[in-house]
Amino acid sequence: LCIHQEQGTAAFRSHYARGLGRPMFRGAASRIILAHLPAAVLARLHARHAAEISAAGLGATLPAMRDALREMRTRGWDVTEGQVTQGVTGIAAPVLAGGNEILGSLSVTIGRTGLAEAELARIADKVAFSAGIITRALTANPAY
Repeated sequence: LCIHQEQGTAAFRSHYARGLGRPMFRGAASRIILAHLPAAVLARLHARHAAEISAAGLGATLPAMRDALREMRTRGWDVTEGQVTQGVTGIAAPVLAGGNEILGSLSVTIGRTGLAEAELARIADKVAFSAGIITRALTANPAY
């Protein structure tokens, strides 16, 4: 579910405006959330949506899906190209509470694909840093 969106350019428009649901297994914003879900939840999701998970490139089996999600979790961010909106790159990092409890994700959408690895890493580091600031702010003020 998209809860807030800022648009920096009119070059493209997201199909997922505030209040609209997002695909569960496609797009960096959703996938990085999946990477932080408990193993039992992932097992239930895989049992119900195995074909959709496989089609999204997250693995044909539960162990393969867990491996793909563990890689994202370890890296601290995820990137996808054209999975939600054709011709764009999505980069997302988790927003956490109480250690590793997932609250949501922070994502940036770039209006092109094929970013050079160095550029992708630079942007992803900034997204992860910003998500970390939000996580720390929420942790420092438990009223949120």
